Amino acid sequence: MLGYWNLSFNKGFTLIEFTIAITIGMMLIGTGLVSYSDFNKRQTVKTSALELKNFLRNMQSKALQGEKPIGVVCTILNGYQITISQASVDAHANCSNGNGPTESLDAPSNVAFSATQGSFMFKVLGEGVNEQSFINVSGFSSTYQYQLVVNPGGEVQDNGFIVQP
Repeated sequence: MLGYWNLSFNKGFTLIEFTIAITIGMMLIGTGLVSYSDFNKRQTVKTSALELKNFLRNMQSKALQGEKPIGVVCTILNGYQITISQASVDAHANCSNGNGPTESLDAPSNVAFSATQGSFMFKVLGEGVNEQSFINVSGFSSTYQYQLVVNPGGEVQDNGFIVQP
């Protein structure tokens, strides 16, 4: 006699084992979704910061070359004026007889720009900028902040994400 507990007939999972397995699986999926959402938010802020860096370097390059705006009479080019607001960054040629057309870079939704100097100018022929500026690109209620620095020499540096205390 094999007895009451014959293992040959026990070929499935109990309800408790199945419930525990499903619960562990759901916890892993939930953690993965939260991590993916966090990654997407960080990438949105980083992409915006890198687009801003390219925009600033383009204006810096125009100033270094002394490139005057097309379609506008510009007697003497002083440089390219950069104005930073929360929603956009605007740039225009600063000429002795007026300003050239404005070029803009808009911040995507949930992303904002801020700077220690709301306005600065890339001077012509490598004369740098009038004052150093720290530019923060923040997103999603300032949870993520990415920093760019424009040095007095006009160099645009990428400081990366700022660690929140």
